[in-house]
Amino acid sequence: MINGAGGGTGTFAIQLAKLAGAEVTGVDNAEKLELMLSLGADHVIDYTREDFTKNGQQYDLILDVIAYRSVFAYRRALAPNGLISWPEVL
Repeated sequence: MINGAGGGTGTFAIQLAKLAGAEVTGVDNAEKLELMLSLGADHVIDYTREDFTKNGQQYDLILDVIAYRSVFAYRRALAPNGLISWPEVL
């Protein structure tokens, strides 16, 4: 899952994740959903309509390009043994 997948860093992250064989969910605003899909995202979420930390989905890796949520908010969306990463940490 890539939070902020429709921006500069996020669009690169989608493409790299797909090259690595990952199933990708991109999160951004509605204006960027088609862009994320065109770059290979398998699923897209409009953050203005749905909170991905509360929809019941769990992800093996959360790449947070935006970094405006606390780590604790992501716990609900993180699969057991999953990882959270921020670009400055990569």
